[in-house]
Amino acid sequence: MNPLIRLMQTSKFHYLLASLVLMIVLYPFIEGMRFMEYLYYIIILSIFFSSLYMLNHSPRLRRFAYFNGGLMLILLALSGFFKDIPPAFEIVGAFATLCFLILIAFAIIFDIFHSQDVTADTISGAACLYLLIGIIWGEAYSMLEHISPGSFYYSLPEKVGHIISSSFFTYFSFITLTTIGYGDISPVSKGAKLLVITEAILGQLYIAIFLARIIASYQGRKKSVLPPPKGKN
Repeated sequence: MNPLIRLMQTSKFHYLLASLVLMIVLYPFIEGMRFMEYLYYIIILSIFFSSLYMLNHSPRLRRFAYFNGGLMLILLALSGFFKDIPPAFEIVGAFATLCFLILIAFAIIFDIFHSQDVTADTISGAACLYLLIGIIWGEAYSMLEHISPGSFYYSLPEKVGHIISSSFFTYFSFITLTTIGYGDISPVSKGAKLLVITEAILGQLYIAIFLARIIASYQGRKKSVLPPPKGKN
C-alpha cells in the first residue's frame, strides 16, 4: 500500500481535530474583522472535507453529508457576505449546521465503538467528539436565541444587531460543558435551561463513560501485545 494512503487512512481524525481547534481559536476574533471571517470560512471548508473523508465507509451517509454540508456552506456564505438577509435564512443555516455537526458526531461514535484497536487517531476522534459537543450546543443556543429572543440573559458590552453573536454562545457552551459557569451568560427560558442541563450532564457522562471505555480498550490492547512471562528454570 502507498505510504501516503496508509497515513491518510490512519489519520482521518487528526485533520478534523486540527480544523476544529482552529475554528474554536478563531471564534473570538471573527466579529468586525473581514480577514478573519474569510479565514473562518476556509476552516469551515476544511471541516467539511475532512468530515467527508471520515465518512468514506458509508456512501449513504456521505451523500447526506454532501447535501446537508453543501446547504450549510451556502447559507453561511450568504449570512457572512450579505448582512441584510432575512432572519429565516440565518435560522435555516444554523439548523443545517446543527444537523451536519450532529451527523459527524454520531459517525465518530460509531467508528470509535466499532474500532478494533485504540490508536492515536482514536484518541483524536475522542477529542473531536468532545469539541463537537461544545460546538453543537453553541449552535443550538444561537438558534434558540434567533427563534425566541430573550432566552438568555447576558451582561456584555454590546450586541451584534439585535441578536447576540454565535461566537458568544460557543464560548458559553464550553463554559457550560466544563461546568465552570462564570455567570456572564445565563439561561432564562425553559428551553434554554433544558439545553444547559443536558449539556452539563453530557459533559460529565462523556468523561465518566466514553473516555473510560477508550482507556479500558487501550489497556486491554497493551496487555494483549505484551510478551508472555518467561518460566523459571
